[in-house]
Amino acid sequence: HPSPDELWEDVRSHYAITSNLLVQFDRDDIDQSPLLAEVLDARPSADAGNGGGTDGLRYARLPGTHVTPNWVGVAQRRRRGADVPGFDPSVTNVHDPLRNHGVLVDSVVSYIDYVT
Repeated sequence: HPSPDELWEDVRSHYAITSNLLVQFDRDDIDQSPLLAEVLDARPSADAGNGGGTDGLRYARLPGTHVTPNWVGVAQRRRRGADVPGFDPSVTNVHDPLRNHGVLVDSVVSYIDYVT
């Protein structure tokens, strides 16, 4: 597994995608989006004037936490009425994470529509 520094260097050196959606969640205390944007901007393609770097970077600030994207399986199973092992709705406010997940899905779909 790469170290965090190796990962950032790999993104800077090898990540070639020029259109990106950077999603930040309003209750994510470990968010590294500003650093990711900086690393994307430092890529060689950022200086080439060919749409690299952050030219194709779009931002979305959404309700949720660092684990909001992980709710996809829970959301699908709960909508079908299935039990989710280890999930206790009396302890977890099920409506908030599922609603946040829906906002995330809508944002990603909107971004895909925008770039295609």
